Amino acid sequence: MGAKNKKSQKPVKLLTLDAETRGFFGQIFRVGLYDGVKYHAANTFSTLKSIIARLTEKYDCHIYIHNLDFDLGKMAHDVLYEVDLNDSIFINNNVAVYKTSLVETQIREELEVISQPLTFHDSLKLVNNKSLASICKDFKIESDHAKIDLKDHIINLGWGRDKHNKPIKHPSEYHKNNSEGYYFMNVDPLEPMLNFYLKNDCVSLYKILRKLIDLSGLDIDEFFRCPTTASLALKVFKTNYPDDYEKAISTKIYRKKGEGEFYEKFVREAYYGGRTEVFTPRLENGVHYDMNSIYPFVMKEHKFPIGRPTYLEGHKAKLMFNRWRKFKTGAGFIEVDIHIPEDLFIPPLPRKDKADKKYKAFNKLIFPVGNIHGVYTYEELELALEAGGEIKEVYQGLHFSKTEYIFRDFISHFEKIKVSSTGALRTFAKLVQNSLYGKFGMIRVRETMLPMHHLETVQEKGYPYMIKNNQLIKGGKFILARVPSHAEYIQPHIAAYVTSLARILLYKGLIKQDEKGDVHYCDTDSIACEKDFDDEDIHDSEYGKWKLEARVQKGLFIQPKLYYEKHTEKILKEVCRERETASFAKQLFSYPETIYENIKIVTYKEERKAKGVPGKYNHLLTEQFYDNLYAKLETLERKIENKEEITDEDLTFDIYSGENADKKLMKFGTAMKNDISNFNKAITVTKRMNLLNMQKRRMNYRENTSRPHILKDF
Repeated sequence: MGAKNKKSQKPVKLLTLDAETRGFFGQIFRVGLYDGVKYHAANTFSTLKSIIARLTEKYDCHIYIHNLDFDLGKMAHDVLYEVDLNDSIFINNNVAVYKTSLVETQIREELEVISQPLTFHDSLKLVNNKSLASICKDFKIESDHAKIDLKDHIINLGWGRDKHNKPIKHPSEYHKNNSEGYYFMNVDPLEPMLNFYLKNDCVSLYKILRKLIDLSGLDIDEFFRCPTTASLALKVFKTNYPDDYEKAISTKIYRKKGEGEFYEKFVREAYYGGRTEVFTPRLENGVHYDMNSIYPFVMKEHKFPIGRPTYLEGHKAKLMFNRWRKFKTGAGFIEVDIHIPEDLFIPPLPRKDKADKKYKAFNKLIFPVGNIHGVYTYEELELALEAGGEIKEVYQGLHFSKTEYIFRDFISHFEKIKVSSTGALRTFAKLVQNSLYGKFGMIRVRETMLPMHHLETVQEKGYPYMIKNNQLIKGGKFILARVPSHAEYIQPHIAAYVTSLARILLYKGLIKQDEKGDVHYCDTDSIACEKDFDDEDIHDSEYGKWKLEARVQKGLFIQPKLYYEKHTEKILKEVCRERETASFAKQLFSYPETIYENIKIVTYKEERKAKGVPGKYNHLLTEQFYDNLYAKLETLERKIENKEEITDEDLTFDIYSGENADKKLMKFGTAMKNDISNFNKAITVTKRMNLLNMQKRRMNYRENTSRPHILKDF
């Protein structure tokens, strides 16, 4: 099964596993395992351990689970005791790779018991957190192995549930989450459809992973070392474009103490995210455009700084920037005080507000006017000057004399695949292009769990740490330390330049459309506005061009990533309604209950966004929901202006809370750190908006407008 793993000297083997549980917080009642040839099923994971044990005698086994954090929590008592924290990977307390000496095997002739290593991987993180059903569709997994839709089967059983978790009277009332929840709570573990469903999940995941391995061109043991989409993209880039990779990592200074740490901190001050803002909240008869592959486009079209930078102070930094403006050679970052004209409706420069109590902007990226202090790329600072900005003070800068097209060949190759292919090829090309740049900007210091024998090293290195307890781990203790990574690919100036160039591209689109009429909303690579884009700027697939996503008859843009659009495109929708029956007929036939019928109605396509709201609450996000929220914001504005009494009810807007509060499982890593033995611990989550929280702009919902924040002090 591919190349031998150097550590174990055994051939590696890919397996896939899936488990069904009695509800979200219940225990496993059926589990399946597929090794590419044979499929095994049991009612508990521990029952499968003997099968896995036989495989680990011959192979270095790697088991992939789609959403490992969830299933591993159900198997914690079977796998936690022998955890290998050296090779396990946790990302934001979610487990991505879990290494364990799980399986104990008794040698026949002797009484010796040996522990065989086993590695679990989260396939969800390899496909950008897309569901198995979605990725099966993207990869065009053949129908006999694709993710099965249980809807018809559940309805035939009479187990269909509506959005209120009540029995349905008609198929159009079917609510997927509630219906499947009821099914898995009650189904017999040996039911044929359940087992067909479970087997297909294991087989389809195996086929997806095999396609990913083949498309990546990596040896299978190299593939196993890629826990995320970004790490896979980086490995493909490094393997297939080694010369470009060497140029990308040529800035060696960051790994050195003192000067290197200062340079990295300075560059990271210019690493801002995507621009997401509401400009004009209500839109009538407008358009919504998305740019095709904005990040891959700037990666292909632009040179990026490489090599060792030169540090410059004050006047010298200013002279170098002016030289760059004249000759456009090299690249760099510069720290300035700059005044942005206060009459600009769409300002050019970002500013990080981490905890600015004066402006009440917590962890927001805003684009203000007035007096701004920050670190910016040469290109973004030049954009600000062209918009009327005036530099008041230059403090320091980093100048890179060398630039190269380090991503041009990589992006060009996968661009051809993406625009000319379908299915797995297109999906893979899209995944690796969009994920690569972020790996260069990865945070260097991360909270890491280590076994106790690393304590002396941690203390010698001076890493901040604490000793944590967990009785389910051998020895009962482990170290939680903040450990810096010395990975050569951490090159934050590259990631900072990619996002800077993308913001510039978006800004130019915003200004061009604003000159035609009102711009209403933007989100990283999209713009909603009143007027059509110019024909020469539009194309359905060409990178860097804009694609028309929708014609919008009604838009309500309330906050970034919280908006509603009703499109002009019409669709057919099936609904259930009570059949109208004449009263004499009702009396004549003595109908025992209301009779329902399904009809197809013509309605409008909608786009409903609410960041952080789980899919099971999508039924709450109606047009009326957004209308009510908008009206409440208008009322609050009026009360504040008129100095009327404001109640707690005026200040909040509940999406779900109280009896309707969401419940989710505690993350696996969080439970480990807190010595929680019950990994099924439920956390209650409410979604409540504080309507006084500051927006990224000064909104005026009643007048349907906004203004940027004005900063007075540098």
